Parts: sequence; C-alpha cells; structure tokens
Amino acid sequence: MNRHIMASSTGYIPRDGKVAFGPLSTLFGYNTLEGFRLGAGVATTARLSPYIALRGYGAYGFRDRRWKYMAEAEWSLRPVDSYFGSWPVNSLKARMSFDTQTLGTEALTTIPQRQRFRIIRRHNEMMLYRREATMSYQVEPTRQTSLTLSGARERIYPTRYISFITAVAPTPLHTLDAWRLYAEAAYSPGGDFIQTWVRRHEINPSALRLKARIGCVKGASSSDATDLLTIEGAASKLIPLARNGMCVELLAHTTVTAGHGAYPFIPSIPCSPYILRSFGHFAMLTPMELAADNYADIHMRFDDGGALFSLIPGVRLLEMSISASVDAAAGSLSHRNNPEINHILPALPLASCRSLEWGKPYAEAGIGINRILGIMLIEYVWRLSYRDGPPSRRSGIALGMNVSF
Repeated sequence: MNRHIMASSTGYIPRDGKVAFGPLSTLFGYNTLEGFRLGAGVATTARLSPYIALRGYGAYGFRDRRWKYMAEAEWSLRPVDSYFGSWPVNSLKARMSFDTQTLGTEALTTIPQRQRFRIIRRHNEMMLYRREATMSYQVEPTRQTSLTLSGARERIYPTRYISFITAVAPTPLHTLDAWRLYAEAAYSPGGDFIQTWVRRHEINPSALRLKARIGCVKGASSSDATDLLTIEGAASKLIPLARNGMCVELLAHTTVTAGHGAYPFIPSIPCSPYILRSFGHFAMLTPMELAADNYADIHMRFDDGGALFSLIPGVRLLEMSISASVDAAAGSLSHRNNPEINHILPALPLASCRSLEWGKPYAEAGIGINRILGIMLIEYVWRLSYRDGPPSRRSGIALGMNVSF
C-alpha cells in the first residue's frame, strides 16, 4: 500500500528504502517522433544519504531509433528526513539530459501537475531534440514562498519533421545553441499544507497562488542570433460557491518578450497534445498553430459539486458532477520575432501557422462529467474561433485527472 501511495505522489516506486525506480513517465510512452518509447530510471532516497540524491533514466524510441537520458545530482543544504523535495527545500542541482521537447507544453503554471505517461493522443510533429546542462538552486524561505535560480547551456536539434531554415543561410542550421539564465518565484498568501513522508497535503486549496519567471536567452553560436528577455506571470484561485463542493477555478497567465529569438526559446501558447489535458492548456489547439511572443491567456472551470446528479436516484452514489470550462487567449507576434520579417530567424515549423491577434482572441469551451471513479474528467470541447483552415480541430473529447502531484 505504501508503495502505491509513494508512486502516485512522487512518481517513484520504492525498492528497498534506499533506492526507488522511476519516474513512471519514463517507463513507456508513444508519440509521432519516437513511436513507442520504453525506458527505466532509478533514484536514491534520503535513507541512503540525507544530503545527496542521485537520479537518472534512459529511454529508447523505436521509430527514431535514438537513446534519451537524464542524469541528476542534488545536494541538500539541510538534512532530509522524508524525501527530497519535502519542505523546506534548500538545495543545489546539477543535471544533464538529452530528450525530446514538445513545443507548446512548457508554459509557466501555478498548478503542479506531471504527465505520468507521455502518450500523444493525435498526430503531432511539433517536437524537437534538446540537449541540456543545467545548474540550479532552490530555496523555500517560508511555507508560502519558493525561489529558484538556474543557468543552462542548451543545444536544440532538428528532426525529420522540422528543419531550422533561414532566409539568409544557403543550408538549414544544424543546431540552435544558447545560454539561458532565469529566476522564478512562487508565492501563495494564506497557503499552507501538511507535510507527510511522501507528499504535501494542501489544507487551504482556495488560497491564491502567484508565480513569476524572468529569463534571459543568449545565442551561443555565430549562426544563432537569439538575444531574448522573457517575463512570465501566472495566478490561480479556487472559489468555493457551496458546501457541496460547487466551485469555480480560475487561472490567468501572461508572457512578455523583449529582443528577438528563435521560436524554441520563446514560451508559446500552452496546449496539450497528450492524452491527459492539464488545466491551463488548450485542448483543441495544435502546437505552434498560433504564433505569439506577447500574449495573455485565461482559463475558467465550473463544477456543480454534484448538484444535478444528486437529483437522480442511484447516480448520486457515484458522486459525479457536471463540469463546464472556458479558455481564451489574445496576443500578437512582433515583427522582431516574425521570421517572415526578421530573416535571420528560423522559419516557423508549421506551414499553416498563423499569428494570434489581440483583436481576435482564440477561445474554446467545454462541458463534461467530473469525478468519474473519483478522479477522471471527460469533456467535449468546441473551438469558438480560428475554426477555418488546417490543422484546426473544431471539436473533440478531452480527458483530465483531478490529481495534483
């Protein structure tokens, strides 16, 4: 039982107390670039050393026939008595990795969720390879505050679907190389939790959550003209409406950029090509379908707390509820980051890519059933704008899980 709790909370399966296998997301997956993907990973625990943790995984894609890996060492500046990541975090990390990068899935969010098994639900060619060496420091001064400083050297590789073609170079670029520095801060006024041996249990889920990130990206080669400053902010709030669990969940996110850079280094509009859709991501939006370097997106979800199903005998015992959602984004792509105008930048990867417009927001709405088996959400989502032209999906089913990790 304890193994199941730890696996669902941390993503690792304990073996003998000193070593754990995982994360679960490395075990298997499927996507357009890699095909079927199998892997395995391992991590040491605080029982082996309360100060040093070692983690790593290896994975192989049977379609692209390439190995991916990650190796990480963490040094905690205070003794860890439960698990690495327990409060209060005060640690240094060194990480090296080579893996895929799915465009449109890395926007800043205040909701901590992980994709346990990275399975793409539809054809998605918007993926790249990324090699990265990172050093970071994270500290939690209070139970409501977290600060992270990080520096990285990145190299991004093309795939058989995406080439780095510029108007000023006779041949495609072999790689995109850059140095990245960023600082991230999270604050939750009134937020609190109970620390257990495997996870943190929120005791005030309606507390406001704020997060901000500022990053500087500088091209590391003569062929990469990236010189970019990005600023992201996000806020979320759960508003209870009734004692039966009726509530409204809100999430707002914005991105502002200065300077110019290749599109893999610019935070793109959040979308979810995976089977499980995370709140704060658009379900019907194809990655890189709408380009923007300055934009704002807002997400709202209403849950009736089971008020409707409670009126139906027999169904009320299932404790399901009705859910409705609205998601919208507005923004624009500046001339300095538009490859059709700034010819030193690589062309956008999607031939039918369009620029998002402030005067024409993207929006979608959905309705569905929540708390199926206690955790599942099934929604039918409609696209309300930008319905013309490929590769837009006008409507479809989206799945979600009401579990935060």
